[in-house]
Amino acid sequence: MSLQSIGGSSRWGISGPALVGGLFVLACLPLALVIAVTAGDCSAWLAIPVLCQAPLAIPAAIAVAALPLLVALAARRPLASLLALYIILVPIDDALLVGPSLTITKLLGIAVALAAVVTTMQKRAKLSLPNAVFGWAIVMGLMALSLIWGVDPALSIQNFVTIFSAFALLAVTVAAPIDAQDMRIVINATIASGAAVGLIAIFTARHELSTIAGQVGRLYLTFGSATLDPNRFGASLLLPVAMTVGAIARAKGWQRLALMGVLLLPLSAVYLTASRGTTLALIAMAIVAILSSKYRVIQGLGLVALFGLALVIPNEITSRFTE
Repeated sequence: MSLQSIGGSSRWGISGPALVGGLFVLACLPLALVIAVTAGDCSAWLAIPVLCQAPLAIPAAIAVAALPLLVALAARRPLASLLALYIILVPIDDALLVGPSLTITKLLGIAVALAAVVTTMQKRAKLSLPNAVFGWAIVMGLMALSLIWGVDPALSIQNFVTIFSAFALLAVTVAAPIDAQDMRIVINATIASGAAVGLIAIFTARHELSTIAGQVGRLYLTFGSATLDPNRFGASLLLPVAMTVGAIARAKGWQRLALMGVLLLPLSAVYLTASRGTTLALIAMAIVAILSSKYRVIQGLGLVALFGLALVIPNEITSRFTE
């Protein structure tokens, strides 16, 4: 087969891009299978160093298997695909360090911002920011002022940079022209990331419930040499939970039932982290959702019943609230 046939069409009637894409898929799927099969068994002759470690192997296999789809989406819709990938990686951001305070997720956030700027320039869209952006800008200013009396200046600056980076990324993203298809890609990726992270948390919970820093019974996911902070990990699941609840409100029939099952996965991961802050945030989200629902009485009674069960049934979250 000549180079010309690869660049255009082959004698079998397959176009060059389709042939390259097919070969890429054929390369990724066996690699993903090898990573999954050798999970937890680094002594296997096919095992890939680092990726064979049990907690890291399963998400790595899923990522490699999904790589062709991500590449295809990036070629057609770069902003939506990069933003979707950014959201997927947020829960494991602490495990993606490439420097003292730099992670792959932060680099991807920069790429998302650049893609948003390029997309806006290409479409010559008129910049329009929602009022919420200006409200959050005021909050950022107050947070910057609070650095003056911070107990731990170094940690305060580090946290402020993280929060400000997220604010800047969201401000650029909401200003970019995103159509309905782009939004569906982002929402579906967010829901899928919550479900995947929930499955990983449930799958590894039996092995990862540890006594790190005296926190008995809390989930500490370990990816390679990095251990995820359960509070940050739990907070990162708030967006998938919110997106899934929104999808449930719009869905009907069996799709609604399926999404309810999906919702249990990130909620289970939050429960395993025993994060008090995330639990309070979920309660606040539930109250807002119930107040805006026409079935607020029934849903409110359900929330009260869940709260009562949490008080009666012994669990790590309740015990941490009573410390």
